[in-house]
Amino acid sequence: MDKAPENAVELYDHASDPRETVNIAARPDSQAIVEKMRETLRSGWRAALPPQSRK
Repeated sequence: MDKAPENAVELYDHASDPRETVNIAARPDSQAIVEKMRETLRSGWRAALPPQSRK
């Protein structure tokens, strides 16, 4: 799967930015969560369910 262009990746901190005005996806400290979310998306929605729900 090709990577989306960096400007297509959006991540917001709803606790400190509830209006989603600052995209934090490109910040170095956000890279781990962006990659985890990419992996979840690639795995499909069923893989994101808790283990007892995967039937």
